[in-house]
Amino acid sequence: MKKRVGILTSGGDCPGLNATLRGVAKALYQRMGEDVELIGISNGYAGLINGDWRVMEPHEFSGILTVGGTILGTKRTPFKLMRVVEEDKVDKVAAMKRNYQEMKLDCLLCLAGNGTHKTANLLAEEGLNIIALPKTIDNDIFGTDVTFGFHSAMEIATEAIDRVHTTSSLSRSSPIPLRMYARPLSAGRLRGSTSPFWRWLREPWTPRRPG
Repeated sequence: MKKRVGILTSGGDCPGLNATLRGVAKALYQRMGEDVELIGISNGYAGLINGDWRVMEPHEFSGILTVGGTILGTKRTPFKLMRVVEEDKVDKVAAMKRNYQEMKLDCLLCLAGNGTHKTANLLAEEGLNIIALPKTIDNDIFGTDVTFGFHSAMEIATEAIDRVHTTSSLSRSSPIPLRMYARPLSAGRLRGSTSPFWRWLREPWTPRRPG
């Protein structure tokens, strides 16, 4: 009997999602051949709640190594609302458990950030077989040194700061605003990786005097 592995990507977009999906699929197909089926669940936990899934074919995981986004789609479904029955009268946890059984899954793989990991843990506590892979640009998942997506985000941020530094070194007659989305841990990592410029960026701006 074939093993059935469900896969979903949930939460915010992150570099490396498709590459990770490809890596998981290639490994499973190489190890198990025709004895495994991968079930793609659309738009994260929303798809698991609503039963939006399909059996995926091996060719769907080819040619996506450098493609951004995620071929499964993603959507934010906050952990704090998972046990809250809202206006649609849907018991989310019960629906996820029911669809897990209807898909006849042997396990569910969640490509997950911090909030998604909390829901993954909730489902594990409910008795489902869960595997969670840490994806987030924030690098704030317990139990792992580096999450996938973090290095790409830091490299892009560092490059942006380098370019701003080059431009600003020619003229400080006007301020150059720089805004980055990051949780405190990410900002701390950025301080270390761009230490020559981080101190300069924190200094109050002072106009250059004529002459």
